[in-house]
Amino acid sequence: MSQAADTEEVMYSSVSMEKEKRIPSFVKKTEKISAASKGTIIHKVFELLDFSKDYTMKSLNEDIERWISLGKLKKEEDSLNMERFQKILSNVENDKLSDIGYGQMKKIYFDPMIPDEAAYHYMKYYGKLDLSLEEKEQLVNSLTMCIGELDFDRAGEKGRMLLFQPVFSSDLLLGLLEKPKTIESLEDPELLKLVNTLAGYKAGIEPLNQNQFDQLREKPGEILEKMQVVTGYIPKDLLSYGLQLWLWNGALYADLCKLERIFMDGMGASEVF
Repeated sequence: MSQAADTEEVMYSSVSMEKEKRIPSFVKKTEKISAASKGTIIHKVFELLDFSKDYTMKSLNEDIERWISLGKLKKEEDSLNMERFQKILSNVENDKLSDIGYGQMKKIYFDPMIPDEAAYHYMKYYGKLDLSLEEKEQLVNSLTMCIGELDFDRAGEKGRMLLFQPVFSSDLLLGLLEKPKTIESLEDPELLKLVNTLAGYKAGIEPLNQNQFDQLREKPGEILEKMQVVTGYIPKDLLSYGLQLWLWNGALYADLCKLERIFMDGMGASEVF
């Protein structure tokens, strides 16, 4: 077997003995089996899981050993990544993975591009979507940033689709995402374009507070237009400092208008900031 194939197999190997007190015997085997057989075992394990339990690695391994002893699961020679199972289970809460569908569950479980902490949310809310590589990368980055901040159920389908926007993979909106009104506001295309632009400057801008976000929401189109003019006068080495000073002032739109006049009158950014 090629080195690349061996490497792929290792990606889904069980966690090391140093990390686990007890690993089911069928997980310890090293003989390779087909992807189809591996998928069948995973599907069987998901069917047997008790979703009323708060699983840990130890209790998951104990259940697997019990299923083997009862004949519900065969001692297949496989190398399942039980740690990935446990991390996915940590996000399940009251849902049932069996409701998601075997096809998408298998596809996402074996997708190395989807990290453990994002796998369940991806599976539940986005697993049926046919995404390009770029869309998947953006979504995974956004999920990694937003899990724990955003209530995905409460956000609704329209709100969840916003995670394909670049701002959600930045920390610009952290602290605001838990408020449903934030997500509703971002359905305004002008506001969404404005925060995407701010996030795109990659200037080390701190997360917005509620007052700043409210001001951006009031005049998104006008602020974006003025901001694009003003930032054209600011060199890259001063952009982060300049934008941060602007955001922390009391009247965002009025301050942009003042800055525009100052720069048009010939004053340099180094004199202003």
